[in-house]
Amino acid sequence: KKLQKSGRIELLWGEVKNVHTFIEGLKPKPFLLIAATDDRYLNTELAVKAREAGCMVYAIDNPAISDFTIPAIANLGEVKVAISTSGKSPAMAGIIRRRIEEAIREEDILKIRLLGMMRKTIKEAIPDQRTRKVIIYEILESPEVLMALREGKFDEAYSLAKKIIEDQLGGNLKNNR
Repeated sequence: KKLQKSGRIELLWGEVKNVHTFIEGLKPKPFLLIAATDDRYLNTELAVKAREAGCMVYAIDNPAISDFTIPAIANLGEVKVAISTSGKSPAMAGIIRRRIEEAIREEDILKIRLLGMMRKTIKEAIPDQRTRKVIIYEILESPEVLMALREGKFDEAYSLAKKIIEDQLGGNLKNNR
């Protein structure tokens, strides 16, 4: 519905009496047709005719005739996880998505943000990838950094992470924040 409001897609509602006439009447010809009715036979018919007309197709209840899969998406800030059951059980994909959303904690998101802010600095200061990895894991596993994040003290967590890097390098770190 957001895409429809932006004018990037058009949602069509209504009864389809003749699939061929419906598909041929679409002007301009759509790039993509998603068949999402409560009638499996009609969805299949729409998908087949739309493909014949040169459209990519997705039938919500028939992955075998679809050109792609629409996964369940767990979207938690910087973390996005797509779950697909290859069309075998969209309901199960939704259950798995909810489990993943419950497993990812706020502190995980904050650690991602912290390292995202420090990424350029770390890469510039530490050319060796193995050394970077060791330092990054030291930051991720630091109880002090974790406690600061849990207490909502992001700036303190940043300072603690920076100190971990400086201690490893034996000097001051240029601040690219």
